[in-house]
Amino acid sequence: METTSLPFHPNHNPPPLYQWPVLRIRMVNGAPVATGPSHAAFGNPRRASPSVDVPTDPWAEWTWDSTRLIARTDRYGFSPLFYQIDPDGIRISPSLITLLESGASKDIDDAGLAVMLRTGFLVGEDTAFRNIRIVPPHGVLTWEGGKTDVRGSLVTVQQEPYTRTSAVDAYIERFREAVRRRPSDGMTILPLSGGRDSRHIFLELCAQGRAPDIAVTIGPPPAYHTEEVIRAHQVAVAAGVQHLAFRAPDPQWPAENKTRVDTHFATTDHWWLQTLLGYLDFMRRSQPLPLTVYEGVAGDVLSTFIRKTPERERLYAEGKFEPLAEVMLDDEGYLPRMLRPELYRRLSREAARVRLAEELARHANQAHPLASFIVYNRTRRVTGLPPSSLMGPLATVWCPYLDADVFDFLMSLPPSILVGQTIQEFHDTAIKKAYPKFADIPFASKNVSKKRLAPLYQMKLIRDMTADLMQHKPNLIKPAFLYARLARATIDVGYWKEVYKISSLSNYLLQLSRYTA
Repeated sequence: METTSLPFHPNHNPPPLYQWPVLRIRMVNGAPVATGPSHAAFGNPRRASPSVDVPTDPWAEWTWDSTRLIARTDRYGFSPLFYQIDPDGIRISPSLITLLESGASKDIDDAGLAVMLRTGFLVGEDTAFRNIRIVPPHGVLTWEGGKTDVRGSLVTVQQEPYTRTSAVDAYIERFREAVRRRPSDGMTILPLSGGRDSRHIFLELCAQGRAPDIAVTIGPPPAYHTEEVIRAHQVAVAAGVQHLAFRAPDPQWPAENKTRVDTHFATTDHWWLQTLLGYLDFMRRSQPLPLTVYEGVAGDVLSTFIRKTPERERLYAEGKFEPLAEVMLDDEGYLPRMLRPELYRRLSREAARVRLAEELARHANQAHPLASFIVYNRTRRVTGLPPSSLMGPLATVWCPYLDADVFDFLMSLPPSILVGQTIQEFHDTAIKKAYPKFADIPFASKNVSKKRLAPLYQMKLIRDMTADLMQHKPNLIKPAFLYARLARATIDVGYWKEVYKISSLSNYLLQLSRYTA
């Protein structure tokens, strides 16, 4: 399966796809003075789940009536709203960078960033900056007369006594109804991987006679190989749907730069999605129909035993939150050599362990504490960003796994239902039973064939990293650490893996340096 040439030509440093607003309220002579829009809404406001009183698909809004500010988020807080309480008022925006550029504090949150660098995600309502928070799940922020009140809640369910067969049947029916509740409008574009979550959505849309107009898959960088494109293509062809496959962004570094801004320094992931975003923006501008996108966020965590291990489950059950936090933290890796010494001391492993343990304890009374922790932290803060902050401004985005009936049902299942010979067995069984015509098409394995990157791709990455390092004096990272590795990679063809391995983390720290005090 060959990748398709892009029908557009992204710039080396593409501009933002969307200008995020900021509302700033200050008390002046005892009266509030506001600059910015008095009302703003983001994401999908439609209540597709009739059993709840707020949207379940990513959504957020604020309203200022000259006296009181009220900001709200969706049931799970997947659409982020960032705010800072100022000595003389408050400021709020769906973009961390926009908030910083409005004058928000640039002091680093040591504990929050310590967790992020060792797990790949922020927890709770943390950001990389101490004084900037996000509105919690099912959140309501109220500001009036200089006083702020912030409230939110997590979904709480009880375990249900399903058998494996009855649970599979219930899953099929609930998911079918969740997709039915989410109507297509205009042209439907479905990001289709070789895995389960997007395939389940794709096949259900086809079964309901609402097949997507186009299925899109983003492949790996040059010289890398996965089964994603092949399996996605097989499914699309079997369903008679047009399938397009694009390569990941080339060059990579500008895509990394843009993604750090677009994802609010919440992750080192998602840079490869810039190709998909460019395609969606091209389609939005080049044809008159509105765009609808269906996204599989949370499907893996809810439907499988992914990221859940017997050891983690045991430690949670015993209430041993700090030992559990230690297990969930990655090893120190490059951090001691990469970070400036004083910063490494501040962002210590102990600080990360204590902060992570606090967040783990927050979920201890849930029916499935580990699943709840993952959903409201890694899923919400990382994989929840594509449908909200990235694709949300370009299309109507539906997330069927966040339907209240589907979400609550999956969160109520005993772990024994999800555990099988593989961690995906429960979801595999449901998909194959619901759509037997496609049961013979394998799911893509997660194995990646890593050969030496194409020389031109490799040299562009080294060139761009070096230029960025020379142009901006980073205050978080030791330049010598990177210079030594970049220099060696230019003369040692076998050393490129070291540079590629640290490229995303290096980008994160270099870009973060630009916004820190």
